[in-house]
Amino acid sequence: MSDPDDQVLQEPPSDFVRPFLVTAGRTQSAVEGLRLETLVQRTTAEATSLKFEAAAVYNRCVDATAIAELSAHLHLPTATVKVIVGDLITSGHLTQHKTLSGSDADQNDIELITRLIDGVRRL
Repeated sequence: MSDPDDQVLQEPPSDFVRPFLVTAGRTQSAVEGLRLETLVQRTTAEATSLKFEAAAVYNRCVDATAIAELSAHLHLPTATVKVIVGDLITSGHLTQHKTLSGSDADQNDIELITRLIDGVRRL
């Protein structure tokens, strides 16, 4: 077994960009309520002005795609993806699908859990 002190810190890949540079230092999305499971889909807006990560997010959203999926596919932190998605929603390049929240979500969670329990009992 190797000693942790002997491990050499690896340099990030040469094409690695720090997340705070991608978001210009912002840590909050311009759009409230973006969650990991929020589905976003691109609109018909022209994407010629989009650069780098914003273009990558836009291109991934041909079909409704969750923010968590975007984060995984693009190898970016979810907070960074939320900021980019918020910018794209604000600029009209993406549209956000409604997700449940508050008491609606609580009621649906209870119904889902009840159906899951019933299904497991039938096994």
